[in-house]
Amino acid sequence: MRRVLYDGEVVHDPMFGPQAVSATLRLEDGSAGTLSFALPPTHPLAGSMAAMDATREVTVEVDGEEVFRGRLLSDGMDGLACVSYEAAGQLSYLSDSVVRPYGTYESDEWAQVAPRGAGDLFRWYVERHNEQVGPEKRFAVGRCEATGAVTRSSTQRPKTRDEVRDKLVEPLGLSLRARWENGVRVLDLLSDGDADKGREACFGENIVDFAVERDASDVVTEIVPTATGGDERFGLETVTDGTYHGYWVHGDAMRDTEAARRYGVVQEARDYDVSTPDGLLSACARDLASSSEALESVECSAADFDLRGPSGPVGLHEQVLVTSEPHGVRQRMTCSAVALGLLDPSNDRYSFGALMPTLTRAQAKAASKSRVAADESARSVAAISQEAKDAAIRADAAVVASWDEYAISDSNSDPPADGWSDETPSWEDGVYVWRRAVTAYGDGTTVEGSPAVMTGNTGRDGEDATVLYVDSSRGYVFKNNLISTQLRVIITKGGERVADAARMREVYGPAARIEWRWQRVDDPGFGTISAGDPRVSEDGFALTVSPDDVDVKTVFTATLII
Repeated sequence: MRRVLYDGEVVHDPMFGPQAVSATLRLEDGSAGTLSFALPPTHPLAGSMAAMDATREVTVEVDGEEVFRGRLLSDGMDGLACVSYEAAGQLSYLSDSVVRPYGTYESDEWAQVAPRGAGDLFRWYVERHNEQVGPEKRFAVGRCEATGAVTRSSTQRPKTRDEVRDKLVEPLGLSLRARWENGVRVLDLLSDGDADKGREACFGENIVDFAVERDASDVVTEIVPTATGGDERFGLETVTDGTYHGYWVHGDAMRDTEAARRYGVVQEARDYDVSTPDGLLSACARDLASSSEALESVECSAADFDLRGPSGPVGLHEQVLVTSEPHGVRQRMTCSAVALGLLDPSNDRYSFGALMPTLTRAQAKAASKSRVAADESARSVAAISQEAKDAAIRADAAVVASWDEYAISDSNSDPPADGWSDETPSWEDGVYVWRRAVTAYGDGTTVEGSPAVMTGNTGRDGEDATVLYVDSSRGYVFKNNLISTQLRVIITKGGERVADAARMREVYGPAARIEWRWQRVDDPGFGTISAGDPRVSEDGFALTVSPDDVDVKTVFTATLII
């Protein structure tokens, strides 16, 4: 169950409390995360929640586990008087303080000397933040996996969050996480993400949609570096040509020769906050390692991760075994983004591996280490054939459920905008019953068909009422160009079914005919399909529809002309 709370009061509880009309939670590695939701005007909290108040936070729980905590940023109202809100995660509190000029070595340009150890520097940043903000925005340091000595400085006054990102997270390939534990706000600096909980994501079992992306558009194979952390700027021209840290240094540049063979020489100049030639070589090599590989990511929709592992939601930085035989993937990956549909879990989406462009290159390199470290049970998957690819497309487009919905209106020309239900309405004099088909597909999407009026005008106590209905041999909504069906007209007058053109003319006169019309997405209105059109058969009672007739969306109607 998914709940939203504000300062302990229920905002959304699908079982036992008030409910929101929409709610979506988005979490990404390197981001504070955002929660967007809207409340109906009758909601007890609508219009009463305060923005930017960190003492009264919004929280999200999934199956009793807190997955989001933060403050409201804004509110607004739409045309239906629903109040919409947006909240940012607690990591955003680090943007409420600034870092005064400092360095990890003595200098006349600053009064503060910070520790050189990466972990100690992180704690120093957090301490400076806590000195500037109220207790509701302060953090304790939890897991700190930053190691080694670093040389850092700044003569500006950046926000604490930006400084941690620029001086530790990005250069060292780490991830910053905020969490709430036993009433304490905690910051973690992680290197390899959370421990593996034995969770599996399997296409066709608990994954209903799957996409793999490889992006080489930002690849850099050669860097011209400049050191900016000392009294003078200098480059690699002070170093003898040769191989350093596995990369070739020539002149003022460092090259990844293997990547250059794959992608060609792609050069970029970059500055590094170091003060020695050895520091410049190390920083440039670390940067080149992540800049010279194409980023890979996997995005999927999951029906229920609990099918294959322990209970509870999949969290950011958690390692998951992702498997899809049709896509040739069986690898252990780190979760880098989550989007939860809090009102409809079928809209959940997860991203694993490198996420473009949110992940930095260093983070992408760290993610790739866990990505290729498949467990002993992992097995290679053969290259997918075109037939298998076509089968995967058909699986996405397969109809998994369909049903009819009905609504009533006082108009027989304008379909109702709301009031749709799968319960068949009873007859009411003077109103019209409309029907639409709803189709659910294997990729988790649901598509509503075009509404059609089901009832005609009142006759002699209903005895001579005429109803025209269009039936389809293969459903009413199609995807991915898999369109082939025959539309057939069904007419009833009173209790009699008018099954063909001959009987139609006996009942309604010799001039009676069926007229087919259609409208595509870009058409300004409906056009008439000629009775001589080869798609029309059975004297107008049938119309054959093929992929050539549909581009995105096409609506067909049939009218009895008397």
